[in-house]
Amino acid sequence: WKNVDTPDAVFGNFGFSNDGDTYDIGLGYDFGDFRVETTYEHQNQGFNKLDINGVEADASGGVDIDSYFLSAYYDINLGDSKFVPYIGGGFGKSTFSADEITVTGVTLQGNQDATTAYQGKLGVSYLASAKTDIFVEAVWQKIDGPSKILDSNLSDIDTFGAKLGARWRF
Repeated sequence: WKNVDTPDAVFGNFGFSNDGDTYDIGLGYDFGDFRVETTYEHQNQGFNKLDINGVEADASGGVDIDSYFLSAYYDINLGDSKFVPYIGGGFGKSTFSADEITVTGVTLQGNQDATTAYQGKLGVSYLASAKTDIFVEAVWQKIDGPSKILDSNLSDIDTFGAKLGARWRF
């Protein structure tokens, strides 16, 4: 898998099978119209294909991605409305942990690698009570591709999704 003379010449990309799950939890501080938070996010993704230097092969295995973000948000005050739109962004670190990976019948040892991650969010909160918000948000994330998984430079993970959650104030 690795060209010893030119190790940077090996590039890869997982074909994720969409059978994973994601959850996150955070702790933050609300300054009024401005909020900051730290979050931990866990993703578990299975994959069914692996592309190395343009050659696609059937593959199986899984990868866990644990991310830590520091984010800031600006809440847009609409007066007496219980709806509060917001925009935010953050940066952090992601750790990839790959299981054993089987490619065309050959089992390869997995590995770990840490990379930089970024996110942007656009959402709306509903003020359910004085201490509880319910929110829905669109999330864009970019996680730099790991270079130690399979000793290859895997592609960045660039995703767009939605989250539904609750926020409590103490």
